[in-house]
Amino acid sequence: MNLPTARALFIDVEAIDRAGKTTHLSSLAARIGANGWQVVETEYPDRRAPLTGMLIDAFLRERMDLVDRGAMRAQGRPSLVKDLERAFGGTPAATDLTSDDRWRTFEADQVEADYVMRHALLGQELFCLNRRECAGRLEYLVATADVVLTSRYQLSGRAYGEAAGVPRAQMAALVDSLEPGLRRPDLTLIIDVDAEAVANRPRAGGLDSFERDLELQRRVAAIYRDFAADDATIVLIDGSGSLDVIGRRVQDVVAHAYPQILRPKIAAPQNSRGGGQ
Repeated sequence: MNLPTARALFIDVEAIDRAGKTTHLSSLAARIGANGWQVVETEYPDRRAPLTGMLIDAFLRERMDLVDRGAMRAQGRPSLVKDLERAFGGTPAATDLTSDDRWRTFEADQVEADYVMRHALLGQELFCLNRRECAGRLEYLVATADVVLTSRYQLSGRAYGEAAGVPRAQMAALVDSLEPGLRRPDLTLIIDVDAEAVANRPRAGGLDSFERDLELQRRVAAIYRDFAADDATIVLIDGSGSLDVIGRRVQDVVAHAYPQILRPKIAAPQNSRGGGQ
C-alpha cells in the first residue's frame, strides 16, 4: 500500500481489554519515530473531552445509570404475555403472571435483558458522541503529522455494543447516523487473544465494568474475528506469546502494508531562492 500524500497515515489498534494495546501502540510509535517520521498517539474514548469525557468515565465506573431499571420493571413489557406463551405453551391467565414462579422469573429475566440492551445502546451512543466531539482534533493531527496511531476507535464501539446485546445492523446504523463523515483508519490491527489468557493481568486504576466481564470479553474477541474476515483493511494478529513477540508481529504487519514508515524518512528538498538579497 502507498502512504497518503496529503495527510497522515491513520492506524487503529484494537483488542479486548488488557491485551496490551497501549504497549504495542507505544512500541510501534517509537519504531516509526526513530526513522524520522512525526508520529502522534491518541486513544478513545477521550475522557478529557469537555462535553462527554466525564459522562463516559462515570458510565464505565458504574457511577451513572443511563437507564432507570426500576421504571422499566414498573412498566413491564408489552409483548410479555406472547413471550410467555411461546416459552411455556398455552395462554396463561392474568392471575398466573403473579402467582406462578416460572412466569415471574421469566418476566424478571426478560426485563433485565431489555435493560442490559438499552443500557448498552445508550452507552455506545455516548461513545459515538465522544468520537464526534473529538473529530476536529483528530482531523488536525491527520493534517499535520506523518502517522497517527489510535486505539479503541469506531470498530471497538461496534464490537462492544454488539457483544452487550445490540444487533450488528443496529450498531452499524447507530454509528452511521451519529458519526457521519468520521475519518476511517487506513489500517486496523486487531490483536487476537483469548480472554482467559489476559484476565488476570493487572491494570493501573482498577477495572471498569467492561473489563470485569469475562464473558463479554469472549464475545468481543469473536466479533473482532468476524470483522477481520469481512474487511481487507482489518488485519488479525496472533496475540499469543510474550509482549515482545506480539509487538514484532504488529510491526511486521505494518512493515508489509506500509514499508516506507519503517524506513528512514527522506527530507523534502528545500526550495532554492534565486536573485539578490
